[in-house]
Amino acid sequence: KEKTFKRLGTTRRNPHGEVEAQHFPIFCALMFCACVVMFVYECYEANWSFTAPSENPLIGPPAEVLIRIGAKDTDKIVRHGEWWRLIVPIVMHGGIIHLLMNMSALLRLGKDLELDFGGLRVGFIYMVCGVVGNVCSALFLPLSAAVGASGALYGLIGAMFGEFFPNHDQIISRREKCITFTSLLLSTLVGLGFGLLP
Repeated sequence: KEKTFKRLGTTRRNPHGEVEAQHFPIFCALMFCACVVMFVYECYEANWSFTAPSENPLIGPPAEVLIRIGAKDTDKIVRHGEWWRLIVPIVMHGGIIHLLMNMSALLRLGKDLELDFGGLRVGFIYMVCGVVGNVCSALFLPLSAAVGASGALYGLIGAMFGEFFPNHDQIISRREKCITFTSLLLSTLVGLGFGLLP
């Protein structure tokens, strides 16, 4: 019997071949709103002024403002017990470009995963990977402040790869299979590229 692969824009069907109703991706919508609201707050705290592009190519508030609000700061986490700095950076961003790229990835990848597996599962992966990413950043880059949802988004990309490889034979169209893999690969490379920015 012909199988239907559920990912990236294909029709979702149950085992009887009937089209399934797709629920609204509420977790992704809430995270999107939280990130946008937080960035507006960052701009407000910076008196609506951005750092020079030579210092911050992502076009955003000064680093001291981000640290004051809740950026990952290993010294404050260890010495002052500010553990919440492992969570808050997930909804913070270093600039307009940073926010746009991450929200694009969230809506493109997270929405599809949530429609297939539900908001609780996707939310769990997103938040746990975001925290783990900040823990790793605190351990291996203790002198650098950091914000962003990169760790959380890499968790979603990992989940997508985890679904793609065992099930790629279910994609009937070779073109769709190529598009799916290319999209995941590009998301990974773009994330790595932004991670190398100062």
